[in-house]
Amino acid sequence: MRIKIHCLLFLAIISLSSFHVLANATDSTPDNYCRDEASWFEWHSLLEKHPDDNSIIYLYALRRGLCSMVESGNLEVDRATDIFEKARQSVMDDINEKSLGKDSRKKQAL
Repeated sequence: MRIKIHCLLFLAIISLSSFHVLANATDSTPDNYCRDEASWFEWHSLLEKHPDDNSIIYLYALRRGLCSMVESGNLEVDRATDIFEKARQSVMDDINEKSLGKDSRKKQAL
């Protein structure tokens, strides 16, 4: 369980750095991190290290789909970011809930 929590903390960092929209000081167009090779490398590395983690696969697939829609012009970057961040937060909430449930069962057993 500890490995999964560390993995998800790493995932949270990646998601914030790879899909977060920052306004450029000289241009009002948001940065498009779908084109950021470094963040894709981080995602691929994460998938290689944890190929059976459904949470990582889910968020990776969602990111791929959202980026495809952004690149084709069917979705604005801001909206894609919002959708991804809500999904990421939902995954984090589920993991925290499961972790808390296991911790409370351990305490009851003692």
